[in-house]
Amino acid sequence: MGFCGLIGLGNGIIFSYYAEAPFYMIKMLGLTPSQYGLTFILIALAAAVAGLIGRHMFKTFSGEEIIKRGLTLILLGTLIFGGAILTLGKAKGLILFTTLGAMLIVIMGINLTILSSLSMALGNYQAVVGTASALFGFMYYVIISGTTFLMGLLHNDTLLPMPLFFLAVAVTMSGVYFTLIRQRAHVTV
Repeated sequence: MGFCGLIGLGNGIIFSYYAEAPFYMIKMLGLTPSQYGLTFILIALAAAVAGLIGRHMFKTFSGEEIIKRGLTLILLGTLIFGGAILTLGKAKGLILFTTLGAMLIVIMGINLTILSSLSMALGNYQAVVGTASALFGFMYYVIISGTTFLMGLLHNDTLLPMPLFFLAVAVTMSGVYFTLIRQRAHVTV
């Protein structure tokens, strides 16, 4: 259940970004729709880099350690994102570049977390992997939907809700890791 929570919440941040970012980037920070569309090249780049890093990390680190490092990146990125909004005032250019940089860090962390969680989640269910993966997917999509719905409820025509919500989700993901996954690893050792 912990892995499902991490995957659902991590994807919830990504889906919430897709839902809220057009307002944030176009309406509040002044990008054109085309410029906004180009920012997704950075998102794709972050995902690709995380995949390459993850592949090398799997050779050296346990899945739990990779998840922990991914969560650290998510927390770092959301703190930078929130800090930028709270401290940069109306400096739209600085906010834009800080937001994009922070989201690169967040996306890399999410991808590391999701890659490790997926590889670990279904390992004990090889005999029924089709059914297990279908149920697992259903559960984490419910979490994604709930997370995205909450982001929509928090929308208030300012820049602040998105980074603060992402930070709250990142803290929740860390709580899931420390209470459900790390604890399980220590029990089975």
